[in-house]
Amino acid sequence: MRPHVRRAGALDTGAMSRLLATLRPAGDRPTAAQLGALLIQPRTLLHLAEDDTGTLLGLQWIEPLPDHPDAARIATFTRPGPEGLAIGSALFTHTCDAARAAGYLWIRAEIPATNTGALAYYQSRGFEETLPTGPDRRFKRYDL
Repeated sequence: MRPHVRRAGALDTGAMSRLLATLRPAGDRPTAAQLGALLIQPRTLLHLAEDDTGTLLGLQWIEPLPDHPDAARIATFTRPGPEGLAIGSALFTHTCDAARAAGYLWIRAEIPATNTGALAYYQSRGFEETLPTGPDRRFKRYDL
């Protein structure tokens, strides 16, 4: 299965919210309204991965880091399963192209230390651990 990747739009917020509800506890995920607000923020880029039937498989966004205008923070969410890495890989290719076009020079991932899947995913994309790294979170950087 090769996912189709496209930019997210306002009509996608419900599906994105439902996917996040299966992956994150309430209070630890954006609502549909918050996702809609995210879509219109300057230099925030959100991509979706779908299968051939239009089922949402994953999403990834970058948004500016407040203290680093040349850098973005990344978030990635995919449906659980063996195809998760392929979904994340397809999303990341599109995200990197869009990030370069938007003028970003690097991307930062902030990952809970207990999220071994995310740690492995970002390492497989070429992110490198940066300092400082705390006991509860890992910070990784990818130079575009």
